[in-house]
Amino acid sequence: MSTAVSATGFVASSPIDRPSDPVAFYEEVADDFVPWSSAGNMHFGYCADGMDILDREPQLARMNLEVGRRLALNPDADVRIVDLGCGNGATCRQLLKHNPGWHAVGLNIAPKQIDTARKLAREAGLNNRVTFLCENYTRTSFPTGRFDGALAIESSCYGQGLNKNDFLREAKRLLHPGARLVVADAFFHDGRALPPLIDTCHQQICENWAFDTLAQKPAVEKALRELGFVDIRFEDISINVLPSTLHIPRVTGRFILSLLAQPGLATPLRRGHALAPLFAMMLALARNRLGYYLLSATRG
Repeated sequence: MSTAVSATGFVASSPIDRPSDPVAFYEEVADDFVPWSSAGNMHFGYCADGMDILDREPQLARMNLEVGRRLALNPDADVRIVDLGCGNGATCRQLLKHNPGWHAVGLNIAPKQIDTARKLAREAGLNNRVTFLCENYTRTSFPTGRFDGALAIESSCYGQGLNKNDFLREAKRLLHPGARLVVADAFFHDGRALPPLIDTCHQQICENWAFDTLAQKPAVEKALRELGFVDIRFEDISINVLPSTLHIPRVTGRFILSLLAQPGLATPLRRGHALAPLFAMMLALARNRLGYYLLSATRG
């Protein structure tokens, strides 16, 4: 049993030790996203007017397109984007299919997911337009100003602290002046202390998804301004994300039953990883404390 101090200072205990090696953690749970998305998406969805709330996959795909649209790049222009925390490359693949002029780089620290991303890109005929690399997005190998846009869908939370300054600093370095950063993720509205139940849910998510805290809006905005970003916009899309979160109990229940049917696969890490979405669903109900946002900012 581990004990950790949350972002709000509330001390909570978790039944599963936080992984000491994040790479090993991601390798172990790499296949656990398959029940959520046949296309390989590893995030919540964006449900727009007229969409079927019971059909999850189009919502996941729409989130990719909403993020891509906020990069404000011409679909036919010869531009280069970088996905900071690309999973198995689903977002890159979809954006390249919808934007024929674009080229992309996807970064991920998990070799197994990078191998999958490369394989799926070849199968989609996109391997000449996308490169997937096993790199930490806070310390990349690219020259300064290399990219015309950067995105992170539910991966910025893996940066450090409430302001995710290590993530933001490298994103700034990678972008040329005038290029945009777009982030889709959950953010605390402010620095108010969380009620114990909500704080415990947050702690469980951090423990079982291997990051230290969700970000805080004011802290992130301050860090962006100090780094020279301008035109900073936080769009609260919690209501658009809600329908996909309602799929969590059924998907999680089925997956846990499948793990229990194969005891050798039901490791503590995989059980915790599977249960984390339920805590995320409970956390999402605390709308007065946090929300799901599309953040966009321009590199000054």
